[in-house]
Amino acid sequence: VVSIHSDFVILGRLYQDSWINGWQALRLKSLIRVSPMDDVDFILRAMAANEVSIPLAPPLDCGAFLNFLRVVCKSFPIITTDDDPSVVHPSAAGTIIDVDTESITIKAMSTKGFWESNPHRIELKHITHVLFGSKYEQTLELLGSMPDAHRGEASPSKSGKDGH
Repeated sequence: VVSIHSDFVILGRLYQDSWINGWQALRLKSLIRVSPMDDVDFILRAMAANEVSIPLAPPLDCGAFLNFLRVVCKSFPIITTDDDPSVVHPSAAGTIIDVDTESITIKAMSTKGFWESNPHRIELKHITHVLFGSKYEQTLELLGSMPDAHRGEASPSKSGKDGH
């Protein structure tokens, strides 16, 4: 746990129990159980070997989840959300372009690595967590800056979106 806020937490994303790759903002309403790690001594030693400070410094300064959504793309250009499980692709990757009290609007990237022409609106109530700052999001940022990234694919509606 990196930081705790009124309605969400920011976690360091651990992979192979020994290195950190990005961050995860997890809404408190999504937490079911927190389980202890099996090999804490090894993880702490591996983090020290990789010169990862403990405790981790928060990746950005924000208050509640709504404010987090308003500031995250200033420092981390691409985010990945897990949201409405009733849609075909219950996650999206892109850049937040607007936030209101009910939803976010993102410029989304298709599963083929191109910017979609129409933005996606995602209701806040469906967002369970936001991933940001990992090699995956950095790779999506590189794809989005390629010369042909805006080739303009037709973007389906929210109910059948083709985002990540």
